[in-house]
Amino acid sequence: MKKERKIAFNTNHIFFFVLFLIFIGLAIFFLTDNEDGDIILAIAGFAMAVAPIFAIVISPVIYIFDDDQLTIVYCLGIKEVISWKGIRSITKRGGWFKGTGRGMPVYEIAYPNKKKIPFFVEACVAHNKKTAKLMKEYYKKNIVEY
Repeated sequence: MKKERKIAFNTNHIFFFVLFLIFIGLAIFFLTDNEDGDIILAIAGFAMAVAPIFAIVISPVIYIFDDDQLTIVYCLGIKEVISWKGIRSITKRGGWFKGTGRGMPVYEIAYPNKKKIPFFVEACVAHNKKTAKLMKEYYKKNIVEY
């Protein structure tokens, strides 16, 4: 029996979008705070607002789970197709408050890749409830927690 294709979204984009709104809000606040405005702080706020947008643009948007492969679709339209049989290991890294590491919680996938790829294509799947459930469903081996 063939399983249906399942799709999960990268929920880490919510964090980056909120960060973007905070930096833009601070920049606008510094521009309109008083009559002369604090132009240096406003420019710094706008400059810092670029970082979350950059993170959104280079990160995966959706993950497509199939019986035979995992497809990671990036914001720029790049697709990374990973065969379940070709995966050497999957490691769960990062964590929010559990002390399991720094950074956002992700699954790092180690697989042989012979094609030339952009610097930001790194075979990582954001860890959330849906991706955790789908990883356990489709990847039959153990997932290492680091």
